[in-house]
Order: sequence, then C-alpha cells, then structure tokens
Amino acid sequence: VFLPEDAEGAIRLQAQVMEDGKDSLTEDKVKLPNGREFFYLRHIMPLPNTNTGDISQVLVLTTDLTAKYLAQYHERELALAQEKYALLTDFFGTLSHDLKTPLTVMNTSLYLLRRADTELQREDRMSRIGEQIALMDQYIQDMLTISRLDNIPTLNFQEVDLNPLIEGVVDLL
Repeated sequence: VFLPEDAEGAIRLQAQVMEDGKDSLTEDKVKLPNGREFFYLRHIMPLPNTNTGDISQVLVLTTDLTAKYLAQYHERELALAQEKYALLTDFFGTLSHDLKTPLTVMNTSLYLLRRADTELQREDRMSRIGEQIALMDQYIQDMLTISRLDNIPTLNFQEVDLNPLIEGVVDLL
C-alpha cells in the first residue's frame, strides 16, 4: 500500500522508537497508485527482549481511517449545503419583502400621480417611482450576483508562506 518514500519514513520512525524506547503514534495519509487517498493511524511500540530488556523489535499497528475521514468530509459538505439552503431561504424571504415595499410605494405614487393637481406634485410622484425602480433594479442585480456565487469552482487550499508578501507590503508602505 505504501510508496517507497512512505516506507522509508516508517522505517526511520521504527528506528527512533527502538532508540528512544517510547511509543510513536502518527496520523497521516498517502496517495495510492489508483489516485485515491488512504488515511491511517500508525502506532509503533517498542518490544523489549524478555531476557535482556534491550529493544530489538517494534510492533507496528496501522489502522485504516479512510472511512472516518470520508464520513467527516461528507458531514462537512452536508453542513455547508444546509448552511447554503438556510442562507438562500432567508435571502429570498427578505428579498420578497424588500421587493414588495418599492412596488407598494410605486403603486401609491401612481395613484397619487393620477390625482395630482399641480406639476410639482406630478414631478414629485414620478421622482419617487424612479427611485423605487432603481432600487428594484439593484435588488435584481444582487440576485444575479448571488446566483453566480453558486458556481464558484472548488478551491485548492494549500499552505503559503506569507512572509514575503508581508515584507513586500512593509517595503511598499
């Protein structure tokens, strides 16, 4: 199962356990030749010679943790999906309320526009209708932005040394 470089590391750990006489417990993963990841827990224990007490052997127990890690991964994915659902449900509830407000203002302004006696009153009502149309347009743009957020590609997280970036910012400022 383990690649030669992984086996070399395990042999070094075994030698360290034989030298120190202390258990070693490590959790790690390896990439299998088929591309899948194998998560494991490796426990290396010294085995003293019953006659001399010297440590000339170790016992290595390797436990497959892949199913546990996959379950945790799926649990996180499910929690993320539930959070997205709750966010969208809340968003659409708020949005429907927020869209009703400008419609009500426009409807009332149209009613008053029909009943306006002066040009100033008509201009005021038309201005309010224009503001509400702009507000509704902004809501629609927000909805389009949120719909695009669902299509974000999966990110590949990896450790990054931020020191050069910070040094560059310090030098710049």
